[in-house]
Amino acid sequence: MTISKGVVKTSLSHLLVVLSFANHTCSLLGCFLPFSPCFLLYNKTRSPIQKMGSLLSSSIKMSKQELDAALKKAKELASSAPVVVFSKTYCGYCNRVKQLLTQVGATYKVVELDELSDGSQLQSALAHWTGRGTVPNVFMGGKHIGGCDTVVEKHQRNELLPLLQDAAATAKNSAQL
Repeated sequence: MTISKGVVKTSLSHLLVVLSFANHTCSLLGCFLPFSPCFLLYNKTRSPIQKMGSLLSSSIKMSKQELDAALKKAKELASSAPVVVFSKTYCGYCNRVKQLLTQVGATYKVVELDELSDGSQLQSALAHWTGRGTVPNVFMGGKHIGGCDTVVEKHQRNELLPLLQDAAATAKNSAQL
């Protein structure tokens, strides 16, 4: 990789470390500072990493009444089917979870937050409720399970099918893949 007019070569991992540092520092210091890493590296008020992160997470400000209403709706949706996946259509991790649930023969409901007018509010309410602000956000039997890594890990440990069976989301004799 060549930077500016000099012949500075760097590895991709080094660049990712720099960008990660910039993202972390900007989060702590704010990107508006003229000498912040985001300003120096990108001459912008938000780094590309921060912009990408906001696609999968939500941190909008809401009044207590708005949060309570969104929280009520999120809880109703989370318990409206044996398995509920809060998702976004363009999210690869969400697609992986949906693909895995389909492969094991699970019955599940998908709530595509990016297709709902109140999707950002629901995602903020889910973050408040579960501590998880990113998607996918998976519930089984009304109980929070986690995200993609958790679901895949449970599958690899042969723990997913029993959870699905307890939630009445799959037939007792489904084959595990």
